[in-house]
Amino acid sequence: MPGSHAATADLGRFPGMIEVQVEKAAELDQALAKAVDIISKAAHEHRTGIMITRIGAGQYVVRAHPDVPFGLTRQVYT
Repeated sequence: MPGSHAATADLGRFPGMIEVQVEKAAELDQALAKAVDIISKAAHEHRTGIMITRIGAGQYVVRAHPDVPFGLTRQVYT
């Protein structure tokens, strides 16, 4: 849908990872919050934290990650 955020994932193949892509900066907080909410289930199950990695302009990967302590969310910009 043009002008809206898209959180896409193949949850069957990568159950602890979602790619988020937004067109407008104003959409970013809501899109990331939704992705973190979804990923928090996998993070809780595996007792890991959540890492948000910026991979490009308006593009992020949100994933459960063992390098992040359980209960925390870490943002990384590449």
